[in-house]
Amino acid sequence: MSKANKNNGSGGSSVPRWLRRLFFGGSRDLANELEDRKGGINDVEEIVSPGKQVLRNFKERKLAVAALCFVLAMFIFVIVGPFLMPNYSHSYTEVTQKNVPPGYNMMSVPGALKNDIKMIDGYGTFSVGLSNSGDVYVWGQSKIGTTGIDVKNIPQEVKDANIALVAAGIDHIIAIGDDGKVYGWGNNRLGQFGVSDEMEENPNIAMMPRELDENGVDVANIKRLECGYQCTAILMQDGSLYLWGNRHAYSNMDSFLMGPEFVDIDFTLNYIVGVTEAGNSVYTGTRGLYNMYKDNVDGKATAAMEYLGKRKIVGLEATSSNICLMLDDGSVCFTGDFLSNSEPVPTLSGGEHFVEVLGGANHYTGLTDLGNVYSWGGNVWGQTDVPSK
Repeated sequence: MSKANKNNGSGGSSVPRWLRRLFFGGSRDLANELEDRKGGINDVEEIVSPGKQVLRNFKERKLAVAALCFVLAMFIFVIVGPFLMPNYSHSYTEVTQKNVPPGYNMMSVPGALKNDIKMIDGYGTFSVGLSNSGDVYVWGQSKIGTTGIDVKNIPQEVKDANIALVAAGIDHIIAIGDDGKVYGWGNNRLGQFGVSDEMEENPNIAMMPRELDENGVDVANIKRLECGYQCTAILMQDGSLYLWGNRHAYSNMDSFLMGPEFVDIDFTLNYIVGVTEAGNSVYTGTRGLYNMYKDNVDGKATAAMEYLGKRKIVGLEATSSNICLMLDDGSVCFTGDFLSNSEPVPTLSGGEHFVEVLGGANHYTGLTDLGNVYSWGGNVWGQTDVPSK
């Protein structure tokens, strides 16, 4: 009696069997056992657990399965993908891309310009180009924040003029006609271009000189036209400098408004930098800035006077955080801070030297006297990967 109760009760071997049925459903063995007990008549349907039934129903819906696979693939790509990128860093932030809508048009140079380029310039999310025939083109992410301004809308007077020089700032463009007239478009809330009594009275604005607006400039004697963050500079061959825009865009702007004559000028992220006739330092108006030089990105820094010796600085190009100096012996040197993974300057062949260097946000590109092009500096986005062509 006790044995029968023990074998037929809920304890013993029936517990694992019911646990198995809970998770995996009834087996064919159980169905066959019941069939034997009922004299060969099998009227028992397959017993399936709720979880298994849900899985079966899900697998029958092909669209749902495809969607799940797609979501899982995206999840794996987002989590694993960054670790497969050679230049990825969790701590890296590209400040130039903040608050910029998605787009693939920053390098979409207009077809009409591609084979007729005189010059191209860019500072923020858009570029401006000038053809040899004096026509102006704009491409890239050209809408200025929430202002409603689109710098692709080139003023008609600029289209009608024969333009000699162009430059792009963070939110404005300056063009100079072959007759010396200075044109500007984009955002001018902080005196980026134009003149008015309100601008002149605003202590936050260094207004464009009225004589420049009224009489223009001698184009033949312009040495450099450069735009930066809400600021513009025109350097003349005689060393004089026209400078205007937002006074607070650069902490040392007043030093340049009242400064000496310059051989060259440029903008970093926080400072205006220049070279005076003396050519023995980088002028900022503040002592101690950019006073350590090195011959390569990863070289050892040396005090400016010791490094230069009898050599003079004849020109400069700046990125957001460092400066490339061109010396009178044809060599280049550097001052400022570089990203830890920056590419060094390639070794040139004997006697080869740079004749022109241009700076981007974090990298440089140089043209040598032999017609070779090299790039160095920050390479997070492949900026230094010069095309083989």
